[in-house]
Amino acid sequence: MTIADLVPFWTVSAQVIPVLALAILLEARVLARSFSKKKQFQERKKRTLWGVGLFLVALMLSGAMGGAVAALLTETSREAEVSEGTLALAWAVGGSILVGLIFAFSLPLLGRPPLLGPLGM
Repeated sequence: MTIADLVPFWTVSAQVIPVLALAILLEARVLARSFSKKKQFQERKKRTLWGVGLFLVALMLSGAMGGAVAALLTETSREAEVSEGTLALAWAVGGSILVGLIFAFSLPLLGRPPLLGPLGM
């Protein structure tokens, strides 16, 4: 596998990560709003757990975005073989995107109200 084979992966990753981060941000706002409507003392552990999870996903996606952009900006020969470090970075970026997708899709499936409601309002 050459570096030229990974360029499409890095390009798509650099485009998908910001959109995924925006989706998580919007769903996190809905989640935070639903917690603020209820008594906080009863759901403090759940709120803390979701906050830590959101922080870790944001940290992973930030690192993945940095890795994707750094890999795109690296000036190496396109015919050079992929190093183990670059391959590990690709797996880490792919894993971060997967975790972000799971997190983004799990937020609305947990019974929280959808972002725009049934009528888009």
